Parts: sequence; structure tokens; C-alpha cells
Amino acid sequence: MTDKPLSGRLRRAPTDPSRMERSHWTIATLAARWEVSTRTVRRLIERGELRAIRIGGQLRISPETVERFEERHEARRD
Repeated sequence: MTDKPLSGRLRRAPTDPSRMERSHWTIATLAARWEVSTRTVRRLIERGELRAIRIGGQLRISPETVERFEERHEARRD
């Protein structure tokens, strides 16, 4: 992070969002990660296959939930 003056005070400039640790995934960002539609992610949530929380009216999925889901659905090599 860099410090930038703001009204005579130093204030931290926001870090590049692409480099920040993700706290929770949105439906859109998770759909992009998995290269599926947002509707597919919503269906997984509606069926109870993917847990989500509501923050400010928006659904969010924790990184731990995403990791567990991906592990459960990992393709097996035979």
C-alpha cells in the first residue's frame, strides 16, 4: 500500500483488488472462476449443495466453502 495525503492527513490508498485476499465470493465472481453461468451457481445454492450467506442483501460464499465444494467434486483419474 502507498500513503497519499488527504486533507493534510496521510491516508492509505486501497490495495489493488486483484491482489487482495478474497473474504467471500460473489455469485458472479464464482461463476466466472468455474466458467459457468450465475444461474448454475444459484441452483447449487438453492439445492443446498453450496452454502451461502447473505450480506447486505447479496449472497456471498466463503472461500472455505468453495474449497470444500471443489474437493468434493474433483474429477477422479482412473
